[in-house]
Amino acid sequence: MTLPSGCNERCTACPHRELPVEESLAQKHQWLQSQLSEFAKVEEVRSLRGDARWGYRGKAVLRAQYREGSWRFGLLKKIAGTWDYELIEIPECPVHSPLIQKVLSVLPALLHAELALAFVVFSGSILTLVLKSQALPALGALSAYEFSSLGLTQVHVNLNPSAGDRVFSSKAWHLIWQDSASPDAATVFGEKAFTHGPSSFQQLIPDLSADALNEAANFLDVREGDTVLDLCSGIGVSLQRWIQATPRVLGVELGGESVRAAAKNVGAGFSLQGKCSERIPQLNEFSKASVRLLVYANPPRPGLEPEVVEWLCTSPEIPRPERIAYLSCSAGSLARDLSFFKKAGYGVHRIIPYDFFPQTQHVEALALLQFGEFV
Repeated sequence: MTLPSGCNERCTACPHRELPVEESLAQKHQWLQSQLSEFAKVEEVRSLRGDARWGYRGKAVLRAQYREGSWRFGLLKKIAGTWDYELIEIPECPVHSPLIQKVLSVLPALLHAELALAFVVFSGSILTLVLKSQALPALGALSAYEFSSLGLTQVHVNLNPSAGDRVFSSKAWHLIWQDSASPDAATVFGEKAFTHGPSSFQQLIPDLSADALNEAANFLDVREGDTVLDLCSGIGVSLQRWIQATPRVLGVELGGESVRAAAKNVGAGFSLQGKCSERIPQLNEFSKASVRLLVYANPPRPGLEPEVVEWLCTSPEIPRPERIAYLSCSAGSLARDLSFFKKAGYGVHRIIPYDFFPQTQHVEALALLQFGEFV
């Protein structure tokens, strides 16, 4: 296949970009089968078709380098046989959203050469410049530019003197521009817009994400009086779904920014900040009086913490969760956790794969578990 316009052939971020759609999906399905077939049949991968497989990525973290009189943006690649890295420029990457491409075409002219810029980070309509600096420098033309003409709602500077493997510093945030007409960035799911911040996690493809949440909701079948635990609850998209059916909902989310966004999106008191394992005492107290306990989990790549899985499966103080919907971005950690749940008496009802990252080798899977059911 011919690479699409703007695709740098030296970029390694999208190894499936030259594969026909069906071959890409077949490879992803085969990988999930190799990891998860002992638990249940893996269904067909749900994905996008045609032009929708390009321009979908509204979140991106790009390295920045000043070279040959201009700022360049892309990914670092190690130079073979050395300890050095080179920048693979991707200013017109066809996977990136039109907004990202538009901003990257304008940004170099707004940045002065002395700026200690390490990363440019996009989160929907929010742009963040990560500087390897302890103090906010003079920003020159950036300070006067009207970014709403590009479709942005906010521009932030994050000061991180040790920017490298870790992108953001947790504290040194500066809002340097905000659209007065539409100040909040939002992700739309269904008929509702959910506000988010510059480092909040959101799924990249709303239609596929909505499909996964619908499958989880149909399976969990939340009813009035049920108790729902939402582990890694993000900005509140899934919380809102459960709250529509029952007030007994409690989420846990590590990112403070996401917890604050969830309070705006669904109301305060539905989400605790911290690791799920750190919040077991509060989850335990909240779940004690449950008549019917349900769990929705959307953890990062390492999966649910072992302490959390053990608590759900063995704690004598809470009823055993009747159903669990587990959306995973790692087949390996999902297989590990499903093995533990299986030993505790859970059967896997369905495994539904989602192609949230077209053109790449990544694939996610929604596992639907029921206590006492084996299929």
